[in-house]
Amino acid sequence: MIEKLKSGFQKLWTRSSGRKRALIALSLASVLLFSVLALSVNTVSVTADGQRVVTLKTMLSDTDSILELANISYGDDDLVTTKEQFGKMDIAVKYSFPVYITLGKNTTTVTTTGATVGELLDMANIMVSENDIVNYDLDTKISATTYIDVIDIDYITETYTKRIYYQAKTVKDKNLPEGRRIETGGIEGTKQVTCKKTIVNGVVTEEQIIDEVVLTEAVDKVITIGTKKVADPVKDSVTAGTVTKPPKVPNNAVTDSSKVKSVSVLKPSSPIPLDSNGNPVNYTKRLTVQATAYLAKGTCATGVSCKPGCIAVNPNYIPYGTKMYIKSSDGKYVYGYAIAADTGGFIRTKPTNVDLAFPTNAACLNFGRRNVEIYILE
Repeated sequence: MIEKLKSGFQKLWTRSSGRKRALIALSLASVLLFSVLALSVNTVSVTADGQRVVTLKTMLSDTDSILELANISYGDDDLVTTKEQFGKMDIAVKYSFPVYITLGKNTTTVTTTGATVGELLDMANIMVSENDIVNYDLDTKISATTYIDVIDIDYITETYTKRIYYQAKTVKDKNLPEGRRIETGGIEGTKQVTCKKTIVNGVVTEEQIIDEVVLTEAVDKVITIGTKKVADPVKDSVTAGTVTKPPKVPNNAVTDSSKVKSVSVLKPSSPIPLDSNGNPVNYTKRLTVQATAYLAKGTCATGVSCKPGCIAVNPNYIPYGTKMYIKSSDGKYVYGYAIAADTGGFIRTKPTNVDLAFPTNAACLNFGRRNVEIYILE
């Protein structure tokens, strides 16, 4: 076919005069020019976040120039991909979005066009262990603005030495002259305590004693008071030399909860024995957690009327009905005897926190939010 065209063109060219030859050359050049132009035109399809924005024909081949022609802008964090094939071009723009990652009191913002939770945590330089809690699976694909909460949980074992308080008992001796007072013992002992601590976002929330070894025994203090009435001073002096030592009484409490002013209006079935530091003598577990005051009103989640002494908990951490004794860690508040009766709105992000019911708004504002020591009684 091409040979026939060449032969026909050769004959036309040979038989034509000079002016006709010029016209033939001009026509041929025009055909060639239009052919080149036709081959240079691209059909371009532009999409943004998966939505088709525009389809156009252009001789431009530079991606930035084509996007500028289509009036589409993008930033450094956005993703632009280009595919070309047989005179067709597909340009896709994927816009980035922020992801907020909170660990404790710190929030890190990561910008992405799409990644898994694990990849986003790597981008934020946050390492998670098998004990940590993340509100999404690590392989979850994130494709829009998302809030990721990370609860860092660590367990450590510590050993320390603790005092053993001696027991005190006052007894009356009918063989000792009236008014005579004799004190024996009163020496503290020591013991080695091994405990397991739970640390949530850098704060110790639970301390569980797992072993105790007595290093030195405490020597009980016994106060003996004479009650014998005698008339003969000489006989008194002889009698005074006879002292009967009382038996040991296993009780190191120096006071009880009934003699301590507290916020709670709830009363235990019997007063709670307290040591010289005002801490319960008998308890099963001690927790250090953050507490927030709230106004006592309405009905608790367990159906009881809310009053000071009712506290809101995460029931998966502290079961409903748990009886406890509470003091603030700074020593400014004795909340006293309390019962887990309500559920707090904090359980998703701060599962070990508690809320303490107070009688007035002013009392709530004065307490605010602070760490407390919780002694689980049973």
